[in-house]
Amino acid sequence: MVERREPNCSTHTPVNTTWPFSFVYGGRASAELLPQWQCQVSDKHVDATRMKHVVTLTDPETQLEVQAVATVYLDTPGVDWTLHFTNKGTQDTPVLEQ
Repeated sequence: MVERREPNCSTHTPVNTTWPFSFVYGGRASAELLPQWQCQVSDKHVDATRMKHVVTLTDPETQLEVQAVATVYLDTPGVDWTLHFTNKGTQDTPVLEQ
């Protein structure tokens, strides 16, 4: 299992990236928020037929962490996306919706 971690998303995601997911956080669209958030990327081969890409985005103000996990199937044309939301801060986060 080979894993590669990047310190930020700059080598993987241009500033004007359109993510394959969206949400509203504190009344603001994720497309507006995510370019300002901290970002880390990791890739690893799960096995001979799957690769996992993980993008972790963190709100610098509230420490809400959004982890987007894409499992790519190498033997068939398919990708599974799973989002995980975790409050890493010490206060309640703004409302997360849609």
